[in-house]
Amino acid sequence: MMLTESPAAARRRLRFALRRLRESAQLTQGDVSKRLDWSISKVNRIETGEVTVSGTDLEAMLRLFGVAGSISAEQLVSHCKTARKRGWWSASAFRSHVTPALIELLQYESDAIRIRAYGPVVMPGPFQTTEYGSAILSYFAGDLSEDERVARLELRTHLRANAIDREPGPRCVLLLDESVVTREVGGPQLMVDQLNDLLDNIRVGKLELRIVPLSGPAIFAMAKAFILLDLDGDDVVMYREDALSDEMLDDTEIIKTHERLFAQIEVRTLTTKASIRLIEARIAALMYELDRA
Repeated sequence: MMLTESPAAARRRLRFALRRLRESAQLTQGDVSKRLDWSISKVNRIETGEVTVSGTDLEAMLRLFGVAGSISAEQLVSHCKTARKRGWWSASAFRSHVTPALIELLQYESDAIRIRAYGPVVMPGPFQTTEYGSAILSYFAGDLSEDERVARLELRTHLRANAIDREPGPRCVLLLDESVVTREVGGPQLMVDQLNDLLDNIRVGKLELRIVPLSGPAIFAMAKAFILLDLDGDDVVMYREDALSDEMLDDTEIIKTHERLFAQIEVRTLTTKASIRLIEARIAALMYELDRA
């Protein structure tokens, strides 16, 4: 059942529904463009989500497809209204400092019923503490302005809220390479806090975490960090990033490839209990390091 609906998710549901209705009416995009006196590129942009359909254009399409006034049409009108809403992230001052993919990730997270994340190098954004995220962003001081770093850190706090703090929240499954646990970010105390935060969320059932041991296939560590977000039914979108670039993808074949990769990685992970013991051992080692300082 859909818990909430963001503009991005509403736009996605709307464009898929319009394409299905067109196909059910046995019309091509060319047919629609001729009958509505639109350019074929306009029809294509609506179906690919490049533009947000207006209420007037939606009504014209629903009449053409023979569903105007139906219950399904009312739902599409609702999606259309939601798709055109603007949230705090729409402010130009904010959008100019973060990537479009991050803003889409934020919106899709609020609709996700399951989030599967893989972190081969560092903790994925939605599961970072504020201090960990700040330390990561500080490494890019030469590439990102202070305003950009501040905006991205603010967005990460919202990503975390959508993934972990939302009630009822999504099922979160996190796979981490062992190096993410052993590599220090921001010093030993910051790492202790980050790892304890993971354990706290595991214990209260907000997070399922499995560690990929260093003895696992090296090919796993070569993959970019990615997040799979399950929306309605079998509808899945994917966010993928590396150091300074990111992208939101909805290509079915690419997503299926990464779902298979996630499954392949998951079967090579430590058990949940063993993963927790590894994290606890790492915390103990860091605490010993702090005690000796």
